[in-house]
Amino acid sequence: MPSICIQNLGKYNEGELLFEWVDLPVSDEELNAVLNRIKICNNGNNYYDDCGNPYEEIMLADWEDFGAYPVSEWSNIRTLNEVAAFLEELSSEESEAFEYFIGNGYSLEDAKYKVKNHEYTYLQAENDTDLAYTYIEEVYGGIEYASRSLLERHFDYESYGEELSYDYQQTTHGYIAA
Repeated sequence: MPSICIQNLGKYNEGELLFEWVDLPVSDEELNAVLNRIKICNNGNNYYDDCGNPYEEIMLADWEDFGAYPVSEWSNIRTLNEVAAFLEELSSEESEAFEYFIGNGYSLEDAKYKVKNHEYTYLQAENDTDLAYTYIEEVYGGIEYASRSLLERHFDYESYGEELSYDYQQTTHGYIAA
């Protein structure tokens, strides 16, 4: 579960340590209650100090479990709450897809759109060899249905020839086996 540690930086600079850990996602009411406890008043997206003055000195002192989603001290709390709510709805496959898109530079909105609309191919495989087998099965329906050009492009003739040379003996004009 993603969580953030919200700190009142203004009070910290005045010598008072006010912070609170919050497990996300939370309702607006819960978030406002946390902000009030650390002496930050909230009116929509505008923050105020306990005297009613505009206030911008909120920072995240720490955070956990956002995966590839970039978080910094100055990340928008409401955006992180939105990300956490989205992550909560995802299956493990969708969560991995979201991580992939975010980790590869997609914006939050684009990543969410691609995941929601399943605009990706997910293949369960444990290694590259397993990936190749799975891909051939899923995309082509089996090796017998893969195109000759695909197979020739990826077939290692040198390695296969070396394996065949154990059963064949080289002669002047070719190879022979009994």
